[in-house]
Amino acid sequence: MSSGVHTSASSKRSGGSNRTLLEMFAVLLLGIATVATAWCGIQSSRWNGEETDAARTANLDRIEASRLFALASEKVAYDANLTAQYAAAVVDDNVRLQTFLRDNLMRPEYLPFLAEWQAKVEAGDEEVGNLFTQSAYLDAQFADSRAVTATSDLASARAAESSANADDYLLTTLLTATALFFAGVTTSFGTRSARLALVSAAVAVLAVTAARLVDLPVI
Repeated sequence: MSSGVHTSASSKRSGGSNRTLLEMFAVLLLGIATVATAWCGIQSSRWNGEETDAARTANLDRIEASRLFALASEKVAYDANLTAQYAAAVVDDNVRLQTFLRDNLMRPEYLPFLAEWQAKVEAGDEEVGNLFTQSAYLDAQFADSRAVTATSDLASARAAESSANADDYLLTTLLTATALFFAGVTTSFGTRSARLALVSAAVAVLAVTAARLVDLPVI
């Protein structure tokens, strides 16, 4: 009988030891999940801030690009108007008016394009075409607007990427919170199977979380 009592006591000590180890492991998981939750929350907040900054930059650049585009369009209209007057003076062989337009009214940046175009026309180049549809001239006028538009597009792409990263971190925060819940309620259950199931669930969720965090950028 004493042997049975000894065996029962030994079994209780073994069960208590296993329970203690399981609880300690649950506490460890609880700590890991808590730190991971805080970390993911911080990263999500920072990426949201990055998204806001990038979106603001994109909007400002877009406004500036619109201003530069309008300015370039005005230059093209101005050049076209003076060129029409200049062409009329050439037809009328009015050298004095031609000189006045070139020296006083035409933009210095425009004169090389006009000179090249006029030389081709006088040489009988049939493929010279309309000066104001030529890519070289248009690129020169709209280069600044296009450059700022490209910068705005990059900022918009950065904002979208930051938003996606913030959402990914938010989802990961939900996962770590789930693991936190599983680890936290482990001690509330008396049966060993229930405790093992909860701890296993917490480990599985943290494993998925770790796999996600490996691929997420840090700011």
